[in-house]
Amino acid sequence: MPNLSQSSLSIVSLLVLFITLSSAFPRDYWPRPSTWATSKQPQPTQKNATAPNPKTTTVTTEKSADCTEFPDPGYGGSDPDTYTFWPEASKIKVTCHLENFINGFNYTYLRATSGCYVDEMSVQAGNKDFGKLLPQCPPVQPYQVWTTKNEYLLPKDGFWMNCYKAPKKNSARFEVQWGARHVSCVDFGDKVKGDDAWFRDAHKVKGKEDQHCYVPADAFDNMVYELPGAGMSCDEFDQKKTKMQKASDQ
Repeated sequence: MPNLSQSSLSIVSLLVLFITLSSAFPRDYWPRPSTWATSKQPQPTQKNATAPNPKTTTVTTEKSADCTEFPDPGYGGSDPDTYTFWPEASKIKVTCHLENFINGFNYTYLRATSGCYVDEMSVQAGNKDFGKLLPQCPPVQPYQVWTTKNEYLLPKDGFWMNCYKAPKKNSARFEVQWGARHVSCVDFGDKVKGDDAWFRDAHKVKGKEDQHCYVPADAFDNMVYELPGAGMSCDEFDQKKTKMQKASDQ
């Protein structure tokens, strides 16, 4: 068996846990890709946020910790460009905090200076109250998390699948992490198994904020998480995103 780095082992562990949790629910519980409108399941919430103070605070990891692109409990992890693994007792700088109510539980995430999010439970808090010590982070752009079908796993080492530069089958391809994907909105293009819907991937392409890729709706199996506001048409999503960014800058 090939040697795996701690980072790879961590990602594999997250995927195993994620798939186990997903399979614990009846298949009919989850909405299908054809019903991408906002789910009627109880939704997570984010508290009103303000722009982060440039001042940073240094914290120490209590145990090994994952810092992911999105503030959620490791749903699908992150692609390599936006994923960081810290061993126990690592010193990290954080700038703000964000509180999410997800599937009946409260989570507090700290945003590192690199832009990724780490669970407050993974750091040595001591008597620190991060709600008072750090300002609230700007709100996260809405997204959904969908599990991906086995048939879209590429036949190569690692957990990879294709993501396309445009919603077209002959478009340029990027290899992204298979298992679960964060998506933001729906566009339409070439039909894949009779469905012309494509999801815009919410992850940054090669770490670039303004570059995204698309995955055909057929690649997805179950939706397991949603921040309200995702799943609409990409044109409408982009309009709301622009308004959201302007409000955050004020």
